[in-house]
Amino acid sequence: MSVKHKINKTIEALRDHDKVLEQCGLGFHLEDFKRDEAKDYGGHICNTVACVAGWVVWANEPKTFKRLPDNAISNAAEKILELSYEQTEDMFLPSLPKGMAWSHCTPEHAIQMLEHFRDTGRVDWGVIK
Repeated sequence: MSVKHKINKTIEALRDHDKVLEQCGLGFHLEDFKRDEAKDYGGHICNTVACVAGWVVWANEPKTFKRLPDNAISNAAEKILELSYEQTEDMFLPSLPKGMAWSHCTPEHAIQMLEHFRDTGRVDWGVIK
């Protein structure tokens, strides 16, 4: 499966955020790296690794996602998307545009970044509208 296909699977999952949340409790929170009671951007309890890396793994390798410890999620996502170290840092630990905080990022923001990455090969959170 190509990297573009894997990115598209992640984008589709993020677009269905509310349905996924209802089915399995996977919220979205850019800075939630632990399986705890953190709340996502909409106030839902995440109970999972709810960052972009978590969604990449969940959308592409759900069985792997369920058995991985929290600290292995970003490494798994890095392998799934065949990212360089720099791309991994930029995608999962981003410097956001001025005035935007991690806690205010939504699935739509992540989708915009992922679409840009898919189309250009560059991670750039500055494309967020």
